[in-house]
Amino acid sequence: METIVVVLNSSKMENPDLDIRYVLPDMLQKYTQNEICDNGYDYITNEELGIWLSAREFDSFIFQKNLAGLIKPAFFMSIFLFYFIVLYSIIFINVVYYIKEVFTMKVTTSKSKNSESFYIAKSFIDNKGKSTSVNVRKLGTLKELLAEHGPTRN
Repeated sequence: METIVVVLNSSKMENPDLDIRYVLPDMLQKYTQNEICDNGYDYITNEELGIWLSAREFDSFIFQKNLAGLIKPAFFMSIFLFYFIVLYSIIFINVVYYIKEVFTMKVTTSKSKNSESFYIAKSFIDNKGKSTSVNVRKLGTLKELLAEHGPTRN
């Protein structure tokens, strides 16, 4: 058994008439689930009150009950942080550092006096942000596409 002595100085308290000598041991006993128990009180001087508490060995209940509850969440958070770092590294390195060029393909139209033509255009953006586009293939004019695919424009 271990002994804890809490010394209260009534001259430093806002309300020295408060009967803390009974409340404090009861709250500690409730909070620690009977690991710390009341062992009496006594006046040390005219202004100082000593509250004696008895407790089991500190190593057994502090580490097993209080700190053991913190190990599981800390272990979970360390695993979560590890996965976050790994995924962030994979995504960030692959997206930002290894993709140096961006290609886009789109259908463009051009209108002239006689007909509307449709093209497949390839756009290119390099790592400096400069963009260029090239017509890859001409799909045909509107008249040709309507004859081939039907009368609707969609």
